[in-house]
Amino acid sequence: MTEHDEPALAPAPSFPTSIGVSTTETITVLGHDLAADLMGKVSFTELAYWLVMQRRPTPGQARVLEAVLVALADHGFTPTAITARLTYLSAPDSVQGALADLGLPAELLRGFALLARTAGLLGHLASERRNPIGMDVFQTVEHNADYSSASSSAIQS
Repeated sequence: MTEHDEPALAPAPSFPTSIGVSTTETITVLGHDLAADLMGKVSFTELAYWLVMQRRPTPGQARVLEAVLVALADHGFTPTAITARLTYLSAPDSVQGALADLGLPAELLRGFALLARTAGLLGHLASERRNPIGMDVFQTVEHNADYSSASSSAIQS
């Protein structure tokens, strides 16, 4: 290698997932087009089960999971309820028009976003158990992060 040759780049790491992917044109979840195949056709309970188990629940499994989720919804000021209140205080004010059109209180809409993300997080936890990639993802980011402080560049100007 001469001084003008650039070192060969290592191949980009691969992080397999069975949860979902997105492009500028579409979002695919569990191998299905989100807008065309899932929205309005799959309940949230079914999706949560499907994300975790990688298969659709039977009607009986969906009913039991739905009943359990309803039973666990609230038990007073538990640590998770307190966490939800703190999340409410710190969450950004992004409101989905579809939820606002349902007549739901605008100040509660970010809670619905949190609820939806919880199902996805459960799916990722189950995926990590089946096919651990978390440490590889962390180390790739840790070793390749390019930190630049906004405050230090503001000080230099």
